[in-house]
Amino acid sequence: MENKVLNETQHKDELDLREFFGILWSGRKKIFAITAAFAIVSVIYSLSLPNQYKATAILSPAQSDSADLSGALGQMGGLASLAGVSLGSSESTEAQIAQEIMQSWSFIENFVSENNIEIEIKLITSSGKVPSKKHTSDIGYDISSSENTTLKSNEVTLVSTGIAINLPQQCAGFVLPRSGLSTKHKITLINSPGLIDPGYVGELLVPLINYADKDYDIKTGDRIAQLVLINTESVDFKIVDSLPDTSRSSGGFGSTD
Repeated sequence: MENKVLNETQHKDELDLREFFGILWSGRKKIFAITAAFAIVSVIYSLSLPNQYKATAILSPAQSDSADLSGALGQMGGLASLAGVSLGSSESTEAQIAQEIMQSWSFIENFVSENNIEIEIKLITSSGKVPSKKHTSDIGYDISSSENTTLKSNEVTLVSTGIAINLPQQCAGFVLPRSGLSTKHKITLINSPGLIDPGYVGELLVPLINYADKDYDIKTGDRIAQLVLINTESVDFKIVDSLPDTSRSSGGFGSTD
């Protein structure tokens, strides 16, 4: 009796499996069509995505003697200064350099920022213009007036630019006169060069002085000055009893005439 029940159970299982595979076989075209459709959609979607590349760099101090280390520091010093990071003196130990590198995300961030020349700027007025260069090889970025104003003869006038910028740390902005205004119209900056420190995010105002005998009209959009960005280095001043002798020594004004 038990063998008969077991045989019937096995027979039912076999029938169920056969029925299952039969269903799959009868619907094979629909299954294939759905699978193919999903595959095609997946391929099209993957091809439509933009290419993205990721690079990872691991920096570590070289295992070398102090002489080689000093040479490496000398070679890397210029590159590090571009990003506002000091690698220290040649007396720095490998442990100090490793610590500096471990904290060097600011180095990477500043280096990318400096080379991409991406600086935050706010247009305060609708007539404010982003500083621009006429030629790609130019160093200075032209600054434009955001207002109509008149420069009185032999007077200083603060001219609005309608912009504010946020300079990164250890980056200085110098506002310089435009050669055309100074040579043709005797108009220049009274405080040339004007210094913009990191942290100042107020409106850029250009103090123009008119040395000509007649007034000069400035119109909205006129280029009135140039902005030059320079990377700087923070230093500590050390008081000493004497300074080394040089060929120039204490020769000052007119000493090289």
